[in-house]
Amino acid sequence: WKISRRIGPGLLNGMNTCFLNSVLQCLTYTPPLAQYLLTKSHRSTCKITSFCALCAMEVHINRCLCDPKSLVKGAAIHPKYFTSSLKALSKTMRLGEQEDANEFLMFLFAAFQKSSTYGLGKLDPKVEESTMIHQIFGGRMQSQLRCYNCKATSSNFEAFLDLSIDLHKADTIEQALQNFIKVDIIGGGKDSENKYMCSSCKQRVTAGKQMTLCELPMMLNIHLKRFTFDMQRGYMRKVTTDVKYPEVLDMAPYVSKEKHCQKAIYRLYAVLVHFGGGCSSGHYYAYVKSPEGKWYRMDDE
Repeated sequence: WKISRRIGPGLLNGMNTCFLNSVLQCLTYTPPLAQYLLTKSHRSTCKITSFCALCAMEVHINRCLCDPKSLVKGAAIHPKYFTSSLKALSKTMRLGEQEDANEFLMFLFAAFQKSSTYGLGKLDPKVEESTMIHQIFGGRMQSQLRCYNCKATSSNFEAFLDLSIDLHKADTIEQALQNFIKVDIIGGGKDSENKYMCSSCKQRVTAGKQMTLCELPMMLNIHLKRFTFDMQRGYMRKVTTDVKYPEVLDMAPYVSKEKHCQKAIYRLYAVLVHFGGGCSSGHYYAYVKSPEGKWYRMDDE
């Protein structure tokens, strides 16, 4: 943070909007996003006449961090610019329903991207990945396939704004990340029909597939996949494993070996929590690190 600021207000929860409130609290205390929107430079040049997510976020952050009425101890404000325009962000989400916070965040990121590229027409992927939201949260991952017969490799690259990781056999963030980059064996059995058809040696072979990170984002957004479909029972359930996470995380072990990584150390500044044992019930709240460096629990008002 360029300027030390006091913690802002709580957010009123009128119609099961804890999923929305907790996301907004985390974004409000994301330093590069907040500092950009505190300059009010987006609204001054925005040409969108309907709902603009970046304009709404700019107003919200300035209300939270600059409005004297909001900085009074115990203050709470209504996130009206988002609750009144939820349909503009998502056609599937409804006020009063139990919604998913990470799903809302992805809708919000998509709306930020739409605001940033308004009026520019169809863009090259590299240009799309140069927007403000990608500069802050955007990274790239690499999926590499290696033929164990001829050693040929092929790679695909994909941009990401959040890193979603499974919690299978993991009770720490580091273990979950190790599982994420673990090599998956394709066609390891004796059945030739299940073998991988290599385009280089033209043989049905055993191959290894590995996901790694090739470009790390400025601000790393890790999403733990706590909601999974239970095939035996036929419904969604919550993975309730306690997961330990450090305040300082070194991401270098999870970066592609071919890539030289200059910035791989991340310091925790926000945690979004789902409290409850099921997918269709519960409550969201957030822990955030204020500009003064103190931790606060932001639980609605």
